[in-house]
Amino acid sequence: MARQLVRTPRVPHPSTLPPLTAAGDTEDPQAARVQVIEVREFTVRDPGAVLLHGHQAGMDDPQTASLLHHEPGARMSVHTAAALLAATHDADDLTGLGLELTAHTARIAASPVPTAPALLEIRHDTC
Repeated sequence: MARQLVRTPRVPHPSTLPPLTAAGDTEDPQAARVQVIEVREFTVRDPGAVLLHGHQAGMDDPQTASLLHHEPGARMSVHTAAALLAATHDADDLTGLGLELTAHTARIAASPVPTAPALLEIRHDTC
C-alpha cells in the first residue's frame, strides 16, 4: 500500500497581508472636515492693570483699537481695554495683564462633507 503525501497550503505571514478595513472606512479622506472653536472666558481681576495695558495696546495697535470704536486720546473703558487686550495678546498672556481665565469651552465638529457634523462640546469652569 502506497502512502499518499498530503500537502497543506502555505499560509502567508500576517505582515504581508493587506490591512483590514472597517465597513465605514471606505469614505474619501479628502472629503472629511473638522472644525474646532475655542472660547476662553476671562474676568477682570485688576481693572487698573487692564486699563494700563489696554491703553498701551491701543497706542501699539491703533487699527485694532479703532475696530473696537476707541478713538486715540479718548478715555478707554475697562471693557474696551479688556477686549483690546484679548484681541492683541495670546490667551496665556492675559493672566499677567489683569484678567483671569474663568472658563474654557471647546466645540469640535467633524463630518464627511455632504452630511451633518457630529458635535462635541467640552466646557471647563475654573471658578
